[in-house]
Amino acid sequence: MNFGPNVRRTLQIVGAVIFIALGALSASRARSDPLTEAYVLGLIAIGAIAFAAFAAHSESAAGAAPAEDFERRADAALAHALKLIRDHAADGARFGESLAGANRKLSRGGSYDAVHEIVLTLINDNRAMQNKVNGLSEKLEQSRFQIMRLRSNLNKAEEIGVRDALTGIGNRRYFDNALAEQIVRARENEGELCVGVADIDAFKAIVDKFGRMAGDMVLKRFADLLTANAKGDDKVARLEGEQFAILLPEARLNEATVIVAQIQKQLEGKRWALATSGQPLGAVSASFALASLRKGESAEELLRRVDEKLVEAKSEGRNRIAVDAEDRSPAKAQT
Repeated sequence: MNFGPNVRRTLQIVGAVIFIALGALSASRARSDPLTEAYVLGLIAIGAIAFAAFAAHSESAAGAAPAEDFERRADAALAHALKLIRDHAADGARFGESLAGANRKLSRGGSYDAVHEIVLTLINDNRAMQNKVNGLSEKLEQSRFQIMRLRSNLNKAEEIGVRDALTGIGNRRYFDNALAEQIVRARENEGELCVGVADIDAFKAIVDKFGRMAGDMVLKRFADLLTANAKGDDKVARLEGEQFAILLPEARLNEATVIVAQIQKQLEGKRWALATSGQPLGAVSASFALASLRKGESAEELLRRVDEKLVEAKSEGRNRIAVDAEDRSPAKAQT
């Protein structure tokens, strides 16, 4: 399961419930209101249970922590929260019985000593109940920190799971998620959306001739070049191997073509050399494909058109830009 905006929103809501409840707890203590405290503590526990129930059905986006591990930790958190509630409910029931017993005794009347004994009993029971409430509050505070820690771990797992380890930009999962979100936004706002794919030309020949480290250097520098040309909500990602993508929301096809042509020109102007020996690698180029979202089109259909154009760019001699449009004037082939 990928942890997108809905997941983060769920975590934020649970955290907010717990923080608000803790504030209400402080206020109830200022008024010496044990009943309100009991309800507030129950609210905190419910927040913990909600988070645990959510985490039990979640899976690490990075794949580093399997779903079984999350289930185990979530089940433990849930069992702990339920035990706290049961214990507190039992304590509250005993305190209620004590109050009821005192009421029965007082209703029958009695001597001063008898009333005094009842009052002392109530004071002691109330003090014991207050101590148990304090203990429950401390335990729930610890649970809150555990939840915060788990939320942080989930955020880190999500970040790792959508980043390419070599280049540091988004990976294929990141791109797919971003594309799906931008398609929804474009439909809602009747806006523009362009997708570009770039494939480094003759990359295997570079690796075969100069080695894997040289290939890694080319991939990193090309990723940096794409990132430098991404503005605002633009997204860049490494799809696989030497293939990259750039997502251009709110860009018309001719505007997207200008951006891609700029990237192509900057790539052509770079001088490549091995970091260890300074040996030149020669020119490095890439083939580009562009397409804009059509009305009612799915992500799969859009990417299929881009892939077809990428094959066309490669077959026409590489170092070219192929645009899926009737008017290709902005996407004039460059060699």
